[in-house]
Amino acid sequence: MKPILQLFTVATLVLFGALHSLVWAQGSPSGDKASVVVATVNNQSITAGQLDAITLTQLKGVTDPELQVRIKTQALTGLINQALVRQAIAQIDTKQNADWETDLKAMQEQGADNLYMSSRIGKIPEATPQLIEQIYRDNPDFYAKRYIYHYQVLSIPLSESLTAAEIERTLKIGSSGFDGVKELLKNRGIKYGSTNNWLSAEEINPSILAILKTLIEGQTNSQVSNNQKGILIIKSIGKYSDPVALEDASPAIAKKVMAARRNQLGTKVIDDLRVKAKIEINDAALATEVQKQQAIVKADKPATLVEQFKVSWYFALLLLVPAVLISFYRSPPQREQSTRPLKERLLKMILPKMGSTGKNMKKSIGQIAKEEFLLVWRSRLIQFVLMALAAIWFWMPLFELFDKTPSWVTLQKLIALSLAGIGGGLVIALVSWKVPQIHRLFTNRWVAVALLFVLGWVVLLV
Repeated sequence: MKPILQLFTVATLVLFGALHSLVWAQGSPSGDKASVVVATVNNQSITAGQLDAITLTQLKGVTDPELQVRIKTQALTGLINQALVRQAIAQIDTKQNADWETDLKAMQEQGADNLYMSSRIGKIPEATPQLIEQIYRDNPDFYAKRYIYHYQVLSIPLSESLTAAEIERTLKIGSSGFDGVKELLKNRGIKYGSTNNWLSAEEINPSILAILKTLIEGQTNSQVSNNQKGILIIKSIGKYSDPVALEDASPAIAKKVMAARRNQLGTKVIDDLRVKAKIEINDAALATEVQKQQAIVKADKPATLVEQFKVSWYFALLLLVPAVLISFYRSPPQREQSTRPLKERLLKMILPKMGSTGKNMKKSIGQIAKEEFLLVWRSRLIQFVLMALAAIWFWMPLFELFDKTPSWVTLQKLIALSLAGIGGGLVIALVSWKVPQIHRLFTNRWVAVALLFVLGWVVLLV
């Protein structure tokens, strides 16, 4: 580390200790006592007022004289260190230390960023004992049934001179296959990555952890990268039980919860700023990558109540759509009784009537078009086709849900939301059928269809 950066780091740490107390100070004593000099650092005075301002909060409720002295001594040491660092900073020649102002500006900007985010996030609620216990129960691999995994990993680049098939053949030699691969790589002068790890489940990449759980001692597993340019070989050496009790895990869990909440709230602050900002990325490749990253972030976000309600609504439609169709066909249009062949009846529906009779000759084109439309519309077949298309439209979001399932839709969540939706749809259908005031609304068979369309659009647009 550069000497100038080392000094800057020390300055930051020292100033943080002193300024942290100053921020929380409630006030400072006035009068002659406050101006009494308690220490000097290279002719720079440290007064009792400065010392009292720092220790005011810490000394509240402290009656033990010895403890009071220790608190003031610690605070005075911090003020002396602060003075020494600031004096050293004042002696820096920025002309001979070109990086100083750049590093100082960067650190000041970072501090301002953190201060702004903290002011917008506000106080983060503490993790409750119930939440900590739930996290402990839901993650036995990290706590109650934790293991320490000892394993080795080889990261090998593939080329024409070294193929995945050749590595696989070497691995099949037996217990010496893993070492045989390393010997093969050394003989051909191929550089590779190698790590020897002792890690708990919480510290291991989830994909690697899933592989380790399937391996017994001495077994190996190989994974070719998606771009086919490399291969990863994992060898399990052993795993050792190392459970963590709830009381031991609680502080770490609480800290993670607080960090996760801060990140979540911080992300919301940034999202609000992005919504109000006009952001343009001129590079097409970068713009595409940004969109991908935003899509990933959006997919990883926890589901809102609206999103969960939508999923339940999709399942409710499994009952509501058939119920609406039943209501629609309770009073179907009267079928036209005719002894004419089907072909003639179809031609009568399709062929224009203008000019076919003297009566139609007296009608306008609009009147004839209206009659043609009503003739086709009143056909039970046409209306059945239209209702079938409407049903497909209503059920399409459910098909898309199973085709592209969001990351938050776990199996447990899906079962709960589907049962809630189907149960809700059943209740709505029964109430509409059994409550006379509501049932009378559906004497007009188009009311149920129209109402379902309105609700469908509202849910889609929310």
